[in-house]
Amino acid sequence: MEVPLNLYAPIEEVEEDVQVLFAVHKKKDADLGMFDSKMDRVNIELDEYKLQIKQNRQSLHQLPGSTGSVVWKTSINVVPWLIKQPWFANTLSSDVCVLELGSGISGIAGTLLGPRVGKYIATDQKDYLKGLRENLDQNGANVVEVSELDWTNPPSEKEWKDASLDILLLFDCVYNPNLNTHLVSSMASFARFFPDLTCLVGQELRDPETLTDFLLKIQPYYQVFLFNYEQEGFPENMALFLLKPYNHKALMYAALEEAKKCEPTDSAFCVGSVLVQHGEIVSTGYSRELPGNTHAEECAIMKYLSQQPRGSSLKGTVIYSTMEPCSKRLSGKKSCTDQIISQNVSTVVLGSREPDIFVKCEGVDLLKNSGVNVIEELSFQDECLKEAVRGHHSN
Repeated sequence: MEVPLNLYAPIEEVEEDVQVLFAVHKKKDADLGMFDSKMDRVNIELDEYKLQIKQNRQSLHQLPGSTGSVVWKTSINVVPWLIKQPWFANTLSSDVCVLELGSGISGIAGTLLGPRVGKYIATDQKDYLKGLRENLDQNGANVVEVSELDWTNPPSEKEWKDASLDILLLFDCVYNPNLNTHLVSSMASFARFFPDLTCLVGQELRDPETLTDFLLKIQPYYQVFLFNYEQEGFPENMALFLLKPYNHKALMYAALEEAKKCEPTDSAFCVGSVLVQHGEIVSTGYSRELPGNTHAEECAIMKYLSQQPRGSSLKGTVIYSTMEPCSKRLSGKKSCTDQIISQNVSTVVLGSREPDIFVKCEGVDLLKNSGVNVIEELSFQDECLKEAVRGHHSN
């Protein structure tokens, strides 16, 4: 999906950007966003579509966590707007596969988009699937597949190994801070399975704290952008986010290529590292690349900062390293863990933990305790460790 660059901007300072979004775009008299709280069947006219949706108001009021049993405004407002945007409409074709998370009972997005693509899968918890199927069929969207996907049980790679996925959609799925971790876990899985997918998140402006929490949690896995809400016809009291997965595997391979440049030695490890901003590598480093017994992460950081104005930091940057950053150095120099923390790096992606050959490393624990996101790409562990000890006599 090629979205014109002038239509969105990166989310860099999550707390500040969300505050501005709510201050400027949230309606003061907005309600929670339910379409109709009085009727069990609601009629909705969306351009040429006349939809009849059955909802379960009783379930919403009697069963905790049943928000998906009624119709909410986000898909009603955002999907028709999307269809009118050439960059979105031109993407839809018989070759495209779309997956929607948290579809709820209404099936509105599937009804409008399902006939326009090759495959559309609407998902939610098991309790909603019967009603979702009925509403889709009622509105002529029998081509849409309905499948169970509970966020508390993230999808496995085995389930999706032979599948394709181009677009991931979420409409009003960010509403409960207790569910954010589970939602992000499922989204992270799809980012790993399909690093080229495009994700769109449409959201009613309801609670800034819950949205902030979600964005902070999703940032280690996706680049996050906010669509310009001053575009013509953009729905009021709504936000639309564009998410692009980080290709952790490809970037870890780049770090491994750096590690292979190391001059082998039996008194240290051979490690490679790359710094990434907005999905692009901005600096690289490998062990002992620069004078002074330097480490990979240290070299990448030094090289990057040497090209930046004095006082710059690495806030929002992702560091990929073939090995856990050191927490203690026999030379007494500042550890890579301390440098990462002091430079406000947001995320560290590791290929392996550091073996206890020279010192006991506590890098992962120190990073996590300081609020740095840590992702371990354990599928690279054997290759990273083999490269790390390349110069050791026992190998």
